[in-house]
Amino acid sequence: MVEAARDVAGSQPGAVTVVRVDERVAQHEDLGSVLTRVPSAQIRRLGGLGDFSAVSLRAAGARQVLVLLDGVPLNPDGASAVNLAELPVNLLERVEVYRSGVPARLGAAPMGGSVSLVTATRPGSEISTSAGQLDTRRLRATTLAPVGQSDVLAAVEALSTEGDFRYFTGNGTPYELFDDQRLRRENNDKRQISGLMRLRTHTPWSVSLAQHWLFREEGLPGHANNPSTKARLETTRQLLSVAIDGEVGDLRIEPMAWALQRTEWLDDRAGEVGLARFYERTRSRSYGVGATATWLGSVSPALTVTARRDVLDRMDLNTAQLDAPRLRTTLTAALSTDAWLADERVRLTPSLTTAMLDSRQLGEVPWAQLPFAGDGEEVRLLPSPRLGVLWRVSEGLALKGTAGRSYRVPDLTELFGRRGALVGNANLRSETGWEADVGLAARHDGAVSLAAELGTFAAERTDAIVYVQNGQGSSLPVNFGHTSTRGVEAGLGARWRFLDSQTSFAFTHAVDREREVFVPRVPRTALTQVTAVAHKGLRLTHHATWQAGEYLDAANFNLSPPRALHSLSLRAEAFGLSAELAVLNLMDRTVTLVDRNPLDDADDTRVVRAVQDFNGYPLPGRTWMLTLRAVPPQD
Repeated sequence: MVEAARDVAGSQPGAVTVVRVDERVAQHEDLGSVLTRVPSAQIRRLGGLGDFSAVSLRAAGARQVLVLLDGVPLNPDGASAVNLAELPVNLLERVEVYRSGVPARLGAAPMGGSVSLVTATRPGSEISTSAGQLDTRRLRATTLAPVGQSDVLAAVEALSTEGDFRYFTGNGTPYELFDDQRLRRENNDKRQISGLMRLRTHTPWSVSLAQHWLFREEGLPGHANNPSTKARLETTRQLLSVAIDGEVGDLRIEPMAWALQRTEWLDDRAGEVGLARFYERTRSRSYGVGATATWLGSVSPALTVTARRDVLDRMDLNTAQLDAPRLRTTLTAALSTDAWLADERVRLTPSLTTAMLDSRQLGEVPWAQLPFAGDGEEVRLLPSPRLGVLWRVSEGLALKGTAGRSYRVPDLTELFGRRGALVGNANLRSETGWEADVGLAARHDGAVSLAAELGTFAAERTDAIVYVQNGQGSSLPVNFGHTSTRGVEAGLGARWRFLDSQTSFAFTHAVDREREVFVPRVPRTALTQVTAVAHKGLRLTHHATWQAGEYLDAANFNLSPPRALHSLSLRAEAFGLSAELAVLNLMDRTVTLVDRNPLDDADDTRVVRAVQDFNGYPLPGRTWMLTLRAVPPQD
């Protein structure tokens, strides 16, 4: 399923992994679980199935990772951290993860790489229903049908779960053990339904018209030491896009346009998850147009231009007072060249992406008499030069490398944030930095099929924005003056008869050079192993992840424990029908032992702490899910 070498080793200079969503993906998996197969991809979860999850690549923040759905940015310029739980897996054909060498045609130069989600293109239909512990129910249905010289894709997913698992809490008092207890995670229910409709024509030009929609209603359980019982959040999202692809002589033209609207209703009138009482509606909108023109040949220059308007407004639902909308306009031009040299054994991809950000209509930051841009930089030009090189050493081996500059301005939540446990910081500065990597990708086809990738990367960033916890348990974005990241990553996929194995590994060393501390929320070591045995309609899959501990605060005092999680699934298929039983967190690991005071070498006392991805948000113990799936025969 992970086909890094087969799909991209011979053509992409960056570190790219393609994950195909096929029969090798277990029916219980979500997008976050699928992405754990990618080297250096870290998934943050605020609980179990259906809870918020986000992806980080190579120690970059989740906001630094650009997520696209069929080429449409869901978080343009790092405007937010995309919730992977809102994106159904069943509508996807593959996931392309660019840890470096993000194509200039995307019209962006993200600091943390990109995740490109590609919807289904092959005709077929399927429907599945799942039931599991914690009153979890899920229904998925997908169909892609040809209609003349066009095709129609329709996909829907409905999810419902109470999420009321039992968890351990030490109540934030490591020196007082008598208040340790196990509680039930209340107010953690989720109700979500999402869908996609897409019409695509194929001759003479390809024209795609798509609409993706989402409705989500959930409880906000809050910090484990201070749980919430009343706070609620409701979210809707509408995405409408049109894309055209065609050729005129030797010129390929790809225009597109989109409109994205996301609305959230936060009801925290009891003031349980934030520092104040909120009952408000927040609406963000993004409207964009763009086009790419590429000259087809051994040397292929390309120009991509995009124009986008972002709008954010808030309404206090207690008083029906609507704040003045905040607007930002972004114009981007990306000039690149794709040159094949030395009998198509060497590929060079220099590019220059320049964005002009107009922040004059964002207004002032609340609680401070500071304009957003600061220092008179209300209109900014942000150039990002990049270079990629690939050398095909042989048919199955390629050496590659990339280097470049990048940027990211603080998003509106980081500046104006007052959303539950997230607090804004009016004094944030823009992030800047450079990244470089070298690596190799290899493949071998035969009785045993192998696909491998190995690489090392480095990044230097100034004013990196990192969320750290304050004394009240809220998360506050702060600038780290100079952060340095070094790492090694590897991936290996192997198939032999009835055996299928995928391995990903990453070692990351990220430090703040000014404070001589580790960057919070970056585990030094992470390993994922997915092993499947398939024979005559039966498929047994074991999914294991191991992650080292990580610091949660800027002082490097609060160290989360390392964790190892396992899941096991068994699927039986016959006559287009299948049944799959999955057991998640197989070993029921919900707690572990850690040093009570990691800064005191004389204190060797060990205390119990909950297993968690995000401080104060525990992960559920052993749970099971049963999925029944039908694939109607094709004509």
